[in-house]
Amino acid sequence: MNNHRPMQNMQNMQNVQNMQNMQNMQQGQYGMMQNLEAEQGHNAQHLVHQNQHNPYPGQMKNGYLEHPLYDSNQEIEDFARDVSENLPEESYMIGTSDDLDEDIPVVDKNEVYLSMLPEIARDPLIVFVLTIVLSNPQVLAILAQYIPQLNSDRVTGQIPFIGVIIYALLYALLFMVVKKMLF
Repeated sequence: MNNHRPMQNMQNMQNVQNMQNMQNMQQGQYGMMQNLEAEQGHNAQHLVHQNQHNPYPGQMKNGYLEHPLYDSNQEIEDFARDVSENLPEESYMIGTSDDLDEDIPVVDKNEVYLSMLPEIARDPLIVFVLTIVLSNPQVLAILAQYIPQLNSDRVTGQIPFIGVIIYALLYALLFMVVKKMLF
């Protein structure tokens, strides 16, 4: 058994030495990897710095453009001109026929509901509604607060002539606004 022990010690020593060699290699590789990463980071930073200071295409130097800018509008205009020149004389729409000459009623989407009334009844209806609204005592009191000429004389109860003119102008103005808005 004595013979076996030195052999085992020898193997243990070789194993320990192999492990130390592996650790040394790993540490060396780790250091190399750190150096490689640092170098790559430095190169990337250098490229970014260079690109920040390089002129952009079309950037002006000394008041002049370094390279003329590409004008795609001219190409589009040339293409459109070419297409329009090469169109046939008569172009037919797909799915149409020659018998579409019939009059199709056009529905106006801006048509107001009150425009269905006959024209002869529109103006009297506006006058009727405005007369009822403007002769209301609460409306007259509110108007008299802002326009003092509409107040009646306390002794005789009459409205001054200028108040009647202002009232008529207000009436006419409201008539025009309502007619324009409703019809």
